[in-house]
Amino acid sequence: MSKAKVISLFNSIMDDIESEVVINSIEPIVFTPQRMGALKLANDSARVLRSLGFSVLDEDIFPDDNGTPILLIGPSQHTGLLVRASPVHMVNKTTGAQHVRFLGCRVVWIEADAEAEKARVAA
Repeated sequence: MSKAKVISLFNSIMDDIESEVVINSIEPIVFTPQRMGALKLANDSARVLRSLGFSVLDEDIFPDDNGTPILLIGPSQHTGLLVRASPVHMVNKTTGAQHVRFLGCRVVWIEADAEAEKARVAA
């Protein structure tokens, strides 16, 4: 058999295998493209926050409200930078929790004085 015929036969077999794999493949259930995008968004945002000196305490990549990922950061003297850089800034007067949008994620923190006040009221 000539080299050209062997290559042609090999290519034909590979085409059959590839089409069989495509036909029998199953769409991902857990790591869908949407979830992988949210995971990348949260990881990228957390990495930038850490590089800016913030401590990321918790991450909710897939929140129950199906919104963008939520990152909980520790209190910092630099949170004012996040407030100024964000188009959205909300404060919960009851809990003292603050919320901004940062690189597509929701970033939440509780100011240190609000934590002390909460502990004092609870005692």
